[in-house]
Amino acid sequence: MRRFAAAAALCAVVAACGDDPFGPHDFRDLQQAEARWAENGLRDYSFQIRRTCFCPPEYNEWATVQVRDGAVVSVSVGDTLDMTADRIEEWPVVEALFETIRATASGDWVEALDVEYDGALGYPVNIRARAEEGLLDASLTIETRHLNPLPAP
Repeated sequence: MRRFAAAAALCAVVAACGDDPFGPHDFRDLQQAEARWAENGLRDYSFQIRRTCFCPPEYNEWATVQVRDGAVVSVSVGDTLDMTADRIEEWPVVEALFETIRATASGDWVEALDVEYDGALGYPVNIRARAEEGLLDASLTIETRHLNPLPAP
């Protein structure tokens, strides 16, 4: 009887962990990725980003973001649209992507959160958040690619 109770308790714990959209191993992966990113020390870089969401159309296209001294300095969407200075703050630096993961993980609207990181530099390359059933316009995908250091100005 004691074994049954212990097994039932273990099953309950495992089942409860299965409901967590971002569990302890996910937070460990996040911390390791952030550490890799911090170790590389990049403050001047460019990368491409695309968000899939119910957002302005330019968010759903690949944008090239240039970062100098840890701040976005220019954004080009597609081949033709350069964002004005008052709009470039709408695009994140890598550190803000880590913050997005943390904020999303703590959201009570999230059913599933899956994140992939670059193996060498640690920055997030794919963030996929699926909203709980019945919530419209809440799911989100952020993809990044082609992160490269920028030469000194």
